[in-house]
Amino acid sequence: MRTLKTSAPCSIAWALGPSEVILKDGPRGCAALIDGVDFRLPAVSVFVVDPVGAGDAFAAGYLAERLAGEPPEVRLRTAIMAGGFAVSVPGDCEGLPRRDELIALGRQLEDAIR
Repeated sequence: MRTLKTSAPCSIAWALGPSEVILKDGPRGCAALIDGVDFRLPAVSVFVVDPVGAGDAFAAGYLAERLAGEPPEVRLRTAIMAGGFAVSVPGDCEGLPRRDELIALGRQLEDAIR
């Protein structure tokens, strides 16, 4: 798996003013610079049926956790898992997960990080 080279792009975007910069990299995961802290998370391994809606699901997962007051690691992990669910079915919203499904997939992602 290739390593994301996002420190420079995240830093450049972050210098323009936003406190949160997130770069999605599909099957390679994501990188973020949030409040000056660098985050990199791998994608979760799923069978891809249709990539439509993956980015929207990623954003929805991230924003849901942000609104819930969760820390950046949880926001990004949920975003990755929501994107993974979205690509596992045809269409753009048919695969959006319930909370219990996110928890199950989260265990898989934690194992991949270890």
